[in-house]
Amino acid sequence: MKALLKDIGGFLSTLTGIDILLYCAVLFLILLVVCLAYIIKNTDDEEEPESNELDLAKVVKTLEQEQEVPIVNHTSYEKEQEEKAIISYDELLAQSKNKNNYNYDEEIITNDDDLKIKKIDLTKKIVLPELPKDKEENSNPIMFKYQEEEEFLKTLKLFIQEL
Repeated sequence: MKALLKDIGGFLSTLTGIDILLYCAVLFLILLVVCLAYIIKNTDDEEEPESNELDLAKVVKTLEQEQEVPIVNHTSYEKEQEEKAIISYDELLAQSKNKNNYNYDEEIITNDDDLKIKKIDLTKKIVLPELPKDKEENSNPIMFKYQEEEEFLKTLKLFIQEL
């Protein structure tokens, strides 16, 4: 450790007054550049949210003024799906109670009081709803004709060759 201090002292003793002055000036300039970069970075960050807040306020005002419900033309399938859709857990439970004809013997509540377990009574007969029978028309799907398939394959081969 003493040797290191001797070496540093020897180095500093060889420097002239101008060398020390230039060394201090360079350190001062580096410190100044770092401080200026820090100040510029902080001032830019503060200005952006203010301008964004103004833009957001304008956007909110225009959206409030232009609140219109878009008119959507649904197909019959989409209307049917919308009517059958289950949106909440309560609706799901209500629909399941209407569909299931289960009879319960007893209800067991767990220690946490969060979970209720119901024991199904198997002595009574359960009436299950009948499934709709498929029509004979729907059971035979419409297939491509042989000529249409051949034309499709030919055009597909041409397309691949062009790539």
